[in-house]
Amino acid sequence: LLQDAQLIDAEHSWKAGTPTLWFMGDFVDRGPDGIAVLDLVMRLQAEAAAAAGTVASLLGNHEMLLLAAYRFGRRSTGLGSNFLT
Repeated sequence: LLQDAQLIDAEHSWKAGTPTLWFMGDFVDRGPDGIAVLDLVMRLQAEAAAAAGTVASLLGNHEMLLLAAYRFGRRSTGLGSNFLT
């Protein structure tokens, strides 16, 4: 999609110049490549900024759960297992 919209090239590098691109969260826990997705988003942020563009992202519930696990460890959140989906 990003290539079709001419925002990135075949090497997944920013090529759009000054536009703004928003990523809408749930980068992790949606397949085996969560770290690669985060790496891509962060790299595109830097590349876009160098070209006077903007790449921004919103945290999804999966990122919030990951941050909570990092911060609070295995303590119960009281939200139950249904909160994960």
